[in-house]
Parts: sequence; structure tokens; C-alpha cells
Amino acid sequence: MMLASDFSGMVPFLLGVPLVIAALAFLSCYGSALGHWLGPVLAIPSLLIGLLLTVMLMQESPGAIPIFWIVFPAPLVLGIASLALWSVKRATRVAFMTTAVVVLLVAVVLGLAGVHRIHHQALQQIEATERAKLMQMDAAYQAKLYAAVAADPDNADKIRAQLKPEGDAVEAQRRIVHQAQDDLRW
Repeated sequence: MMLASDFSGMVPFLLGVPLVIAALAFLSCYGSALGHWLGPVLAIPSLLIGLLLTVMLMQESPGAIPIFWIVFPAPLVLGIASLALWSVKRATRVAFMTTAVVVLLVAVVLGLAGVHRIHHQALQQIEATERAKLMQMDAAYQAKLYAAVAADPDNADKIRAQLKPEGDAVEAQRRIVHQAQDDLRW
């Protein structure tokens, strides 16, 4: 089985879907400008899909093409704008509250996605630090063991017993690295 290494053929699809959804949200602005119920009905799917695209972009931000930072959040921004326009045109308490709740929920979801991203980066940093420490400890232990055994091959078992605390420390560090890697998977 061969894995693809070039995803450039997917770029039109990855840009086309958010642009179509953004066009739907833009169309909903017309209905919202008239104060018609169709405005928010068309805006909500755009808003939700835009929210999903934006959260996805936040999670994969280092590898994202810069144009995605404009295209992916566009349905979200246009959906919120459409809801805000509708609430202003309707000028009712329910319309304002609906828009406020939606904007608040979007802010909470984006905030949680940002916190998750920061947490994941911190876990990556911890795992890298612990892995580097393991490599250093293991290299020092192996060098000391091989040097001692090379100097006195007849007492290899005795030397290993003397260096057992260092070997145990290396194994403990290896467990710490495995735990950090497990934390990253979750």
C-alpha cells in the first residue's frame, strides 16, 4: 500500500467547499437584511460548518496554507454577521438574545479549541524534553557499561550489578517518556 505525499490535488476541493458555504452565508445576509426568517435558517449551517473548519484549522495551524486562514473562517464570520443583521432588523429581545447566545457559544468553542491547542503544544514540549533526557541518560549508562566491561570482561555480571541503579533510572525515564507519548495520543 502506498500513501500519498502530495495533496495539492485536493486544494480546489478544500477551498471550494468553504467558499460554497461562505456563499450560502452571504446569501443568508440578504434574507437577514430583510428581517426574514430565512436569513438565520441559512446562516446556522454556515456558522456551524465554519466553526468546525475554524477549529480544525486551529488544531493543524503549523501546516496550514495561509489562504486557509481566510477561507476556512469565512463561513463562520459571515454566519455571525447574518445573525447580527437579522437581530438588528427584527429588533426584538428574542432576536438579540439568540444572536448573543450563538456568538457566546462560538467564542467558548473557539476558546476551548485554543486551550486544547496550547495544552497539546505543552505536552509535545514535555515529551521532547523527557525524550532528550532519556537519550542522554541512556548514552551515558551504555558508555559507562561498555567501558567497564571492555576493561574487565571477566567481571561483566558484577559490573552490571554495580551499575544497576543507573540502569533502573534509565528504565524509569523510559517509562516517563512512554507516558508522555500516551498523553499526546489522547
